[in-house]
Amino acid sequence: MVGERFGTAAVSGEGPMSYQFILTEQRGRVAIVKLNRPERLNALSYPLVYELYDAFERFNADPSVGVIILTGEGRAFCAGLDVQEWQNPEPPASGEPMNYRSQLRWLEMMRRSKPVVVAVNGLAVGGGITVILSCDLRIASDQAQFEERSVHLAEEIAAHPTSSLLATKQLVWDNMCEPDGEKVLRRETEVEERLMKGPDFAEATRAFIEKRPPRFNT
Repeated sequence: MVGERFGTAAVSGEGPMSYQFILTEQRGRVAIVKLNRPERLNALSYPLVYELYDAFERFNADPSVGVIILTGEGRAFCAGLDVQEWQNPEPPASGEPMNYRSQLRWLEMMRRSKPVVVAVNGLAVGGGITVILSCDLRIASDQAQFEERSVHLAEEIAAHPTSSLLATKQLVWDNMCEPDGEKVLRRETEVEERLMKGPDFAEATRAFIEKRPPRFNT
């Protein structure tokens, strides 16, 4: 089990590679890096990210290390960006902001890194999933949970009938560069009239009257 082997491993932050927000350990040729902000579900802060940079660069430069394992402390792997910190961001000591350049640095580092195995020990949200996807191999414990807002948004959109979704998308494309408001209105009216004659509109009307969720067939 990933959780048994790595999720509760005794990782030491002592010695030359001592950090505040991550824990590191080397077992033979395997280096283990743990996100260590369990009280914040290991959310990514400026200091944590730059400690990750430092640890990975050190392990990649160490000939005694062949593989790096990345995991999290506590019940979460990583809850994404630390929103509380980002509300009042302070420039990191390096002076480099957590922006495109910083993320590009992470991707470049992972591209040239020794093999990285991510052991997902718990909750992974947003940016935490991005970190997972940047690793070479992914292993999840029975306690792993993945949350992505885009999936929930897709489910909300998919709850609508396909006919209206296709019509809406087509109208957006057709009217995107149309300067003539009358033509825009005519297109929308034609689509509305067509959809109102279909079974999806009838079902939506019945569901509204009966105060129940609609059951669309298309």
